[in-house]
Amino acid sequence: MIPVFCAVCLLVSSLIFLVWSRFQVTHLGYQISRAINEQTRLLNRNKQLKVEGATFRSLSRIESIATSQLGLTNPDPQQMVHLQ
Repeated sequence: MIPVFCAVCLLVSSLIFLVWSRFQVTHLGYQISRAINEQTRLLNRNKQLKVEGATFRSLSRIESIATSQLGLTNPDPQQMVHLQ
């Protein structure tokens, strides 16, 4: 009677472990999938920010803002001071 009981306990514990391990594998698979999606989203955002940064550093944009919004003009030659 006791060997049968031990065999049943061993079988039940093995099945519980099998179900738990499959659950863990599935759960980790979902986490990996979410992490990959987040990585892809962040890489795309990084590309967008690099393009935006390049646009903001554009010399023509800076010159346009300086002249139109700030009222700056190019200096006359006599206003320039050359340093050595």
